[in-house]
This record gives sequence, C-alpha cells and structure tokens, in this order.
Amino acid sequence: MPTLSADNNNENEGAKNRKDKNNIVDGKNSHSSKSKNKPKIYSSSDEVVEEVIESKTTPAPKKAESSDDYYDGWTKEDVAQLISRIGSALPKNDTLKYVSRVEKLNWEQVAFGQYSSSECKEKWKIIEKKIRGYRILQEVLADAKVWLEHPWMDFYRGGKNKNRHPDMPKKPLTSYMIFYMKKKESITKENPGIGLTSLSKIIADKFNKLSPKKKAKYNKLANAMREKYQEDMQKFFQDHPGEGEKIMNAAKYKKAPILGVPGPDKPLPPLKGLTKFGRD
Repeated sequence: MPTLSADNNNENEGAKNRKDKNNIVDGKNSHSSKSKNKPKIYSSSDEVVEEVIESKTTPAPKKAESSDDYYDGWTKEDVAQLISRIGSALPKNDTLKYVSRVEKLNWEQVAFGQYSSSECKEKWKIIEKKIRGYRILQEVLADAKVWLEHPWMDFYRGGKNKNRHPDMPKKPLTSYMIFYMKKKESITKENPGIGLTSLSKIIADKFNKLSPKKKAKYNKLANAMREKYQEDMQKFFQDHPGEGEKIMNAAKYKKAPILGVPGPDKPLPPLKGLTKFGRD
C-alpha cells in the first residue's frame, strides 16, 4: 500500500508538471500572437500605447501627369494661339526656306497677351525641336503632281508670278506708266544718283502738267494696248481653258475684273522701294 501511495504522488506530480508546461507554452503563443498584431510600446509616462501594424504597406497612388506639364508653363490654349498667329504672320506665297523664314518672321506681329515677341520666338524654338522638320517622299510627290499639270512652275522662285502660265499675255500699261517709261532714262541722266522716290515724284509732276492734247496722246496709246491685251486674253482662254477658269475664280475672289483691265487713266502714286517698272 505505501508503494501505491508513492506511485500516486509521482503521477500527480507528473501531471502537474505537464500542466505547468502547457500553461507556459500557451502563454508564449498568446503573447506571440498579440505581439504580431498589437505590440506594446511604453511611453515616457509608462502608459501603454497600442500600435496596429498592417501586414502589407499600400503604395501611394502615382500622380497623374497633366497635359499642361508638356507646355513648360504655357497652357494648351496659349500654344494653339501661338501656332495660329505664326501662320497668320506668314507672307502669301512664301517660298523661303523654313530656317530663314523663322528668322525673318515679324515676331512683333505674333506677340499676344502676356507673351512678348522674344518669348513667342523662344517658345517656338522649343516646339520645333519636338516636331518633324523634314519632308517624306509622299509629301514631295504631292508637289510633283502639281508640277505635272503646271510644268512652268518653279517652287524655288519667289514672286507673285511664279504660277503664271508662260503664254499668258502681260497686262497693258496705263497712260501714266507709258509716260513714265519714256521719261525715266532721260531724267535719270539729268540727275545722276537720284533716288527712285524722287524720280517718281518728278515724273508724276511732269505728267500732271501735260496739256490735254499731249495727255490724249498717251491715253490713245494706252487704249490700243488695252484692246490688244483683251484680244490676246480671249485667245489664251480658248487655248488654255483650264487656266482661264483658274483666273476667273481668282478674279471673283479678289473682286477684280476678269481680264485685269486697268482703271481710268490717272497718275499713279510715287513708286516705293524696289517696285518694278511696268507691269507683268
């Protein structure tokens, strides 16, 4: 019987030890679980603060890039207006190379709003670096098709008559221009080194002082040239109906006479700059 009592004591003591171990393990697991979710942080005042740690950190959303960021401080509307104003400042029938035209363009005419001429030009310099500055063959072929129908054209020659058909008659001179061409050489010899403006003023003054009889002489010459021009133009229209239609459309657009007949005979204003003598 004493032996049985000892065995019971040993068994009870073993069960107690196992229970204590389980309690220790459970305590560790419990503490570990809590430490993962809500670890305790002690402040200077010995107060317990609970901090929740997220299992995964969510990245901050990336800021969307605004289209205005591409315009370097300008708005899209301002850039559109700049491009439009550059186009409006281009001369008609412009034939200058791109680089030359940019330098010779009247940027004061392009300036608008808060942007000065220099700012507009500088902005265009930035834009042109981001766009294509060469032509592809398809674009060159488009010019070739135009040239095929107008082989007399020269895309590298400037001036208002670059598209003029070689068979088209030249416009007649007015009575004043006939007088001008007759007197120009002699007056230039009498006044060496005279400027074009001064020359024009002298000739215009002489024409205005002509007697009615002498002026009628020049009017008669001008009328004869005008009649010849009209006959030649009618023949030109018959021989080149396509060109005639183009001229008529241009005349309607400009509200000018179809045959380009000059107006009443009267002195023209003094010629300026490098104005050509005579009319084409």
